[in-house]
Amino acid sequence: MSVLATAAAIGMPSVVQHTTQVLQSALTLATLPLYLPLIGTPFAPLVTDFLADRILHLPPIGPVDDEPLIAALCPLPWDLLKTLVEDTPIPTLGNGISSASAQHVRFELARRVLARRNRKDESVVVTFGSNAAGLRLIHRQADRRSKKKVWKVGE
Repeated sequence: MSVLATAAAIGMPSVVQHTTQVLQSALTLATLPLYLPLIGTPFAPLVTDFLADRILHLPPIGPVDDEPLIAALCPLPWDLLKTLVEDTPIPTLGNGISSASAQHVRFELARRVLARRNRKDESVVVTFGSNAAGLRLIHRQADRRSKKKVWKVGE
């Protein structure tokens, strides 16, 4: 990563491109903690695209060993975690998966990540209605001004 940062700083695009490819090939859920310093830099898409792809390919039904993904999502900054969990598309009807099953997968992932983070001011909610239906991660301090009614799903 230091080679990448140096090459970017002194304007060596071919070295940046090669180093990015090397880093992408070495990026796994196990090595992800080493890549967290890239968040907040122009190279953050290396991390965010990798995680979004893992979320996108979660199996919709049945037991799944998603512990490595949950462990990888836990240390992320709140805004990035919220964006990844809420906005990553999960394939639905085109793949024979109902929309409800896809949302259930997203809800379970969010619930397990927030439980592991163990912060009392964070929760996952399901919203209903034509304008804002879907799953939302709520950080109570940041969302306190919201007048919108939200029902929290009990565990």
